[in-house]
Amino acid sequence: VQVPLPAGCPVLLDVLFARPPVQQQQQLPLDRRVLHVQSISSWAPSCIGPYSQATTYNGLIYMAGQIPLEPATMAIAEPSPAGLQHTIAAQTWRALCSCQAVAVAVRSCFAGASLGLTVYLAETAAVAGGQAVVQAALQAAWADRSLLECLKVPPAVRRAAADAAAGAAGAAAAHDAAGSAGAPDTTTCGSCSTDRQQRWEQEQEADGSESEQGAGFVDDYLKPPAVASPVRPTVIYVTVPALPRGALLEVQPVLADLSAPPRAAASTSSSSGDDSDGACEQEAARAG
Repeated sequence: VQVPLPAGCPVLLDVLFARPPVQQQQQLPLDRRVLHVQSISSWAPSCIGPYSQATTYNGLIYMAGQIPLEPATMAIAEPSPAGLQHTIAAQTWRALCSCQAVAVAVRSCFAGASLGLTVYLAETAAVAGGQAVVQAALQAAWADRSLLECLKVPPAVRRAAADAAAGAAGAAAAHDAAGSAGAPDTTTCGSCSTDRQQRWEQEQEADGSESEQGAGFVDDYLKPPAVASPVRPTVIYVTVPALPRGALLEVQPVLADLSAPPRAAASTSSSSGDDSDGACEQEAARAG
């Protein structure tokens, strides 16, 4: 992620170390799994650097940030003719679909098992109401995770983009009116912008009809695992000057490993307690 560094600091390295419990250090090697996406495909972008798309350790999955790359071409999603806010919506949904595809590949679920999200917004997107658009996309994914099997931007996200565009246009008009009272009116016709938005939404409806019939980008054998109790993660928004390849946003999740056996957490947590506490915790894990 491209972020400003302190003065005189040319490089900043962020490292995450894994340390097993003391009682396991001499018994078993680290149970760490990584996912490298190296080939061009249609399900998720390949890695554009020396990193892993996902690292699984001790019941948690640390995912690399996803920018809105089209997997088959490795190009950023095209700008929307309806305006910047709708481009943010399309790029957001593309990034979330990639997050879900990678999550499913490591037996988790972005829409149901995310414990925390960091959303990096380029300054261009942040000032254009990008956070509201991203929040609407997350709400749509949490409400119906099957939407992430289709690249069509949900109606609720398009409405959020339209609202953000209207708010930005209103603020710009008010600023222009205050700063150029009496000057010739050179502002863009509001109805023109509305017409472009309506045409774009009609094109989206037409393009998405095939996807709605089941032509999603996730293959049948790569479906999300069941989530007994979906969680709503903490979302942190960070504004940065720019992002790789000119992307407007990047989404970086931390997920629960749904393939991890429940008893692993119970045995780890009970190691510091007595036998009766451990039995109770194991019984609770089995009941859960």
